[in-house]
Amino acid sequence: MDIRTEHQDSRTLLSLTGRLDGQWSDHLDRHVSELVRAGRHRLALDLSTVDFLSSAGIRALVSAQRQLSAVNGTLTVVSLSEPVDKVLSMVGLRSMLVRLDPAAASETSAPVSAPADASAPVTHAAPLAAPIAPAPGAHAEGPRHLMLDSATLDIHTLAAATMTCVPQGHPQSLAHARYTARDAQVTTIGPQTVSLGLGAFGNSFEDCESFFGEYLAVCGAAVSQPAQRGASCDVLVAQGHYLPEVHTLYSLTCTGRFSHLIRFDPPSSDAHSLDGASTHGIDLSELARQALALTGNTCACIVLIAESAGLIGASLRRSPAEPGNSDALFEFPGVREWLSFSTERLDAGSTVVAVGVVGDPTRIPEALAPFLRPMGAHSGLVGHVHGAPFKHRPLPRGVIELAASLRPLFDSETAATVMHLLCDDRNPDQIEDSRFVRGACWAAALN
Repeated sequence: MDIRTEHQDSRTLLSLTGRLDGQWSDHLDRHVSELVRAGRHRLALDLSTVDFLSSAGIRALVSAQRQLSAVNGTLTVVSLSEPVDKVLSMVGLRSMLVRLDPAAASETSAPVSAPADASAPVTHAAPLAAPIAPAPGAHAEGPRHLMLDSATLDIHTLAAATMTCVPQGHPQSLAHARYTARDAQVTTIGPQTVSLGLGAFGNSFEDCESFFGEYLAVCGAAVSQPAQRGASCDVLVAQGHYLPEVHTLYSLTCTGRFSHLIRFDPPSSDAHSLDGASTHGIDLSELARQALALTGNTCACIVLIAESAGLIGASLRRSPAEPGNSDALFEFPGVREWLSFSTERLDAGSTVVAVGVVGDPTRIPEALAPFLRPMGAHSGLVGHVHGAPFKHRPLPRGVIELAASLRPLFDSETAATVMHLLCDDRNPDQIEDSRFVRGACWAAALN
């Protein structure tokens, strides 16, 4: 994105060009802060050449408006593109940001669009409608207690519920890195959607071509890791009438309600390091095993919010949809240009949001088989799980609601990355799996 600054008498005009997304929202926020400190308290934004606006970009616009309001200044959007107009209208922020300012309009040649309804109420953070939760009238039973060497588990039965899973695309084509527009589809992230795969945010396949990487989505919020070196994660969050859309090359999308909640904590004898962090934790594969046992099914959907004891995983460094890609993605040494793989546990102490599908390899549906990979030789399970670490945020104890627990993370924090969680069992004497200290795991059988 390009930001052009023009001082015009008593006001400053910022003309933005490109994508206002997770990669560039912080740049805009810092630039506005610098102008405010320099005494420039009357800002106008020309967004007529911004071709994509994510929730991270919306957050930057609202932050700018608040900064100016705090010093009795003004922030006015004097022009906006059709994609920006559509998003701001759907989230309910158009009437707050877009103003018919005759003085501003006379100082720029950019067109000014009137608010669709200047009297419409402003929605700053509309709650997600009908989030994933127990069915009406259902209540949590229990809990049942289970003691493991790695954790103590409190198991809550939420409802007699199942989920459906729709696979899309061909994950095996990743080895050739030659995805085209024919492979892509748009996946809408509703309040009862859990989804993961390779995807990107944009208005078209062409917009996303250079950005396809790992993503996860749950309860109307989606976070993606653009497959570019140094790129920041981006986020889309349902708000008002707006539902996120992800352009996906391949995906697993589950819909429905969860039947069980597993709350887990370290065993009382668990050792701790000097800084208070647990030196142990429960493995991802063990949580998957418990989810399958609870649901009594060969496949289950899981969502996890937990304090990390360290993540093992991989993420793409380049988009597999860019033209001219090699067809030897996993061959050495070229794989180093394509794939970033953690050889030791990362992001210990963070709060991780993870979503996935896990199953018994001997009885999984044929349509899901290409998407599920071994979760380590010791587990005997297969799965596909993506995780995103955020700044640590403690969870309340007991039965908690998924959407309400997720919303503070997606509204105010930025994920460090999104990675495909894997088990490193190349050395059978030292198997490395992602581990979690304490948290919550929701599970439902896939029908």
